[in-house]
Amino acid sequence: MRHRLDIRGQIQGVGFRPYVYRLACEYDLAGFVANNSNGVVIEIEGPAGSVSAFEAALMTHLPPLARITELVRTARPVVASTAAQHVHASNANHAGAAFFIEPSEFSAERRPEVTPDAALCADCLRELLTPGDRRYRYPFINCTNCGPRYSIIIDTPYDRPRTTMADFTMCDACAREYHDPRDRRFHAQPNACAKCGPQLRLCRPDRSAIEGDPIELAAGMLGAGAIVAIKGIGGFHLACDATNEDAVVRLRRLKLRDGKPLAVMVPDIEAARRLCVLDAAAEAELLSPAAPIVLVDRRSSTPDGGGLAAAVAPGCRTYGVMLPYAPVHHLLFAAGCRPLVMTSANLADQPLTYEDDAAFGEMSGVADAFLVHDRPIHRPIDDSVVFAFRDRLVMIRRARGYAPRPVRLECAATASVLAVGAELKATACLLRGRDAILSEHLGDLKRPETYRNYVRAVEALLKLFDFRPECVAHDLHPHMLSTQFARSLGLPAFAVQHHHAHIVSVLAEHNVQQPVIGICCDGVGYGTDKAAWGCEILRADVTGFERVGHLEYFPLIGGDAAARQTWRPALALWRQAHCDDWRRRLPRAFE
Repeated sequence: MRHRLDIRGQIQGVGFRPYVYRLACEYDLAGFVANNSNGVVIEIEGPAGSVSAFEAALMTHLPPLARITELVRTARPVVASTAAQHVHASNANHAGAAFFIEPSEFSAERRPEVTPDAALCADCLRELLTPGDRRYRYPFINCTNCGPRYSIIIDTPYDRPRTTMADFTMCDACAREYHDPRDRRFHAQPNACAKCGPQLRLCRPDRSAIEGDPIELAAGMLGAGAIVAIKGIGGFHLACDATNEDAVVRLRRLKLRDGKPLAVMVPDIEAARRLCVLDAAAEAELLSPAAPIVLVDRRSSTPDGGGLAAAVAPGCRTYGVMLPYAPVHHLLFAAGCRPLVMTSANLADQPLTYEDDAAFGEMSGVADAFLVHDRPIHRPIDDSVVFAFRDRLVMIRRARGYAPRPVRLECAATASVLAVGAELKATACLLRGRDAILSEHLGDLKRPETYRNYVRAVEALLKLFDFRPECVAHDLHPHMLSTQFARSLGLPAFAVQHHHAHIVSVLAEHNVQQPVIGICCDGVGYGTDKAAWGCEILRADVTGFERVGHLEYFPLIGGDAAARQTWRPALALWRQAHCDDWRRRLPRAFE
């Protein structure tokens, strides 16, 4: 018998085809596997029992980064392929049946999923730290189970010439791995080694090179209290010793970061356990390929902050903790670094810095040294932020490790929709069929640099997924920059009330179709009565809402300025509460 399996999901660039090849060889089956515009197609042929066993095993032992969202099985005529019938006879399995990994075939309708960037896997970490391995201490080690994906892809299909690795020609040893379907680096597009791949260097703020081992030198500088700008997977971090109070305070001052807590990278999960209270969900996420920043409670048994500087998270009972996810992070800790503050290398409210020229231009007055490399970042992407609640993951900032993975919806959209988000903490979404493809976190749009980056990111996302929107959804507020961007596209535009959008997002996340009572404790959103709404209680479903409760209206002194200067709404509420007597009873804080 012969079956065709059309598969969709996160299955390109994750070692799925060699996995299928090895499984077919194990069951002595003929056929082929290939990438196509929708994902992967498999044709499998052999005895009925072997085909059934293959299909059952296919779903149970997936590669670490693979994720199947849809599988369609159809019967096909038996072909009885033999190795002699194919050019790729070297791919025939050892028992003699002809199973092949065929070249990718893509049509004009490009819809494959793009895999997020993934933390270094255990196999690569072992090679990285094993003396004698040919990739020992090579800071760009990767395989099909880990490494950069979304941040380096220029266009689909995901092949090396369409990534920022295009200019790095593989040496003979790397090429053999790349072309061997039995190797875990088969078609690993960023595959490289010290002989043929990207290189790391340490520079002064004037871009002159600091001679010596860049890892050892950077680790020494961090240990001595310096601030080092580190180019990672999706952009630059500013790093300093998280146990050094003076270094953390200096970083805050130079970065213009006032009281907001700073993320801390610790060397391993044992260090995270000593520092924080980890439940099963938080620990699983720290160790996941996404490797986000996880917000967790400090241990009460460590009142001194577990050795971290007080300036890391002043006044907070939680830390934002993450584990090393790039090879360079592991190498820095292996060189003796203590826990590190790792905060995005940008001044307050500006977009993430990811290009070398911008980093040296903007951060030369902040960083004492720059740990850089020559692999370009095509798509800047920040660290994701999550927390665990009742053993469930709650997303705060969806970025590296998650974007642009689609959210699968219960019902299909009847049109292709571009949703442009709001003005603060903006994110864009492409809705096609049952897939909602979310961009990374794009920031607050009121700064010109952030807005320009937002427009570039939306345009790049549309191009990457060959997405042609039929309409655009935007916030109801007429003056938001995202609303103005939406209206400039010349598409049919639909306004969505801000708090209703929040509630429907939760409905979509949990696949709820029936009406709900939603309590949205969000900030200001433009209301259908043209007033500024705040904490709202809505009876809502995915198509509409009824406002059933809200806080009493009060004047917003200064309009939008009241959102930034909190004394303004406080004064307005005081006046409303005390009416004519408000001036006499005014607290001294307002005088």
